[in-house]
Amino acid sequence: MGFSITHAIGRAIALNQSEFLVITTSSEMVVLRAYGDKLLCAPFDRTKKEVKRTFSILKIAEDSNLKLSLEEVGPLHMEKEPTEVLKKSISAPTDSLEGLKKK
Repeated sequence: MGFSITHAIGRAIALNQSEFLVITTSSEMVVLRAYGDKLLCAPFDRTKKEVKRTFSILKIAEDSNLKLSLEEVGPLHMEKEPTEVLKKSISAPTDSLEGLKKK
């Protein structure tokens, strides 16, 4: 029970977070979490306030030229999965299965 309460509190905090560290590389990325000298990052869309479903782990070197800026870009939400791709991968046309049936 204690785990579910702390999980719910952590989720509520994350859903309402508005300030994030932003990395400006070839595409802007937001830092989702820091683990020691590693940053879990994802590209995001500022206008939609949407985090893409691709992630990168960046290691911070002592002599790194990595520039981070604390910006108010949220609260952010995860990009929705494309439903068309899911529908196509789950459903198979019945006519393609006809040849597999034994007569």
